Amino acid sequence: FFRTTMNIKNNLNKLIQDVRSRPLYWLTMVTALMGAYWSSDASAFYRGLGFLVWIGSNGYLLIKFYEDKNIPMVLQFGLYEICNVRGTLNNWFPEWDEPIEHFIDSIINLL
Repeated sequence: FFRTTMNIKNNLNKLIQDVRSRPLYWLTMVTALMGAYWSSDASAFYRGLGFLVWIGSNGYLLIKFYEDKNIPMVLQFGLYEICNVRGTLNNWFPEWDEPIEHFIDSIINLL
């Protein structure tokens, strides 16, 4: 029992130390989870808010991965940013991409 209690205490101390040494990573994790929850909401307001929160949290991680020269994560989080902007626009401005689709269809018809 004593060994288990010490192990829990050691792990808790490690967790607290990690939060103190990398607070922005932990804040990013919390905001990303909030964004995930809100983006699945039935309310258009909260869905849009969720995508905006994701834009911020994923943007921070994108910058950190770029600084670390972690190219696969830069590509992944870069695509996340594009998808989150698209999600925000689709949520609050449903017809925003019609001119783009019309332009692409016009080019395809020329071919």
